[in-house]
This record gives sequence, structure tokens and C-alpha cells, in this order.
Amino acid sequence: MAQKSLPVKQILKWFNDERKTYLAIYGSMALTALSGVGASAWLPTFFIRTYGWSAAEVGLAMGLILLTVAPAGLIAGGVIAEWLQKRGFDDANMRVSLFSTIASVPLAIIFPLMQSPILALSL
Repeated sequence: MAQKSLPVKQILKWFNDERKTYLAIYGSMALTALSGVGASAWLPTFFIRTYGWSAAEVGLAMGLILLTVAPAGLIAGGVIAEWLQKRGFDDANMRVSLFSTIASVPLAIIFPLMQSPILALSL
């Protein structure tokens, strides 16, 4: 049995009716992404000025971290979201995003205060 398609007007009306929800979700995700991009742009200068590293050293360290930690975080986030969803949380993906963002705030505050570049990178 073929599915009946929805009229575009009906879809746009639904998005308009739910705009506060979608603005909150997409707005918060955009701000989170913006803070990540801003931090990535600032990190090389921070390590060069604070610890005397060269741009090549910073690039190598950041590249290694991104190649290892980012995929691990993505996989872990997916596993946790699936686990939450199996336990009845329909908003599991949003919860994982929210909790991971909250968990990163203290680390983002204290990493620039570290005496050692290795400790700063670890955070």
C-alpha cells in the first residue's frame, strides 16, 4: 500500500506551530557548535603563547586527539543514546547532547589553568 504524501502547506504550518521548540533545539545546537569552532580556532594560539609550542606541535597534538577522541565520543554517544532509548526515553539523542555539553563546561573552564600542556590537552 503506497503512503500518501503530506501537502507542503501542512508541513510548513506544523513547523510554524512548533517553531519555539525547533528554535530552542536548533539554536542551542548551533551555539554549542559555535563554541566548539571558536575553541578550535583559539587553541593553537593558546598553546603557542602559554606553553611555547610551535604551530606544528599544536597541530600534531590536536590532530591526534581529534583522530582518537572524536570517533570514540561519537560511538559512545550513540551507544548511550540507544541504551536510553531502549529504556523508554524518546528524547535520548537530545539528552546525550545536553549531558555531554554540561559535562564539558567544567573541563573547558579549568583546562587553560593547567601548569602542564599535557594536562591541558588531557582535559
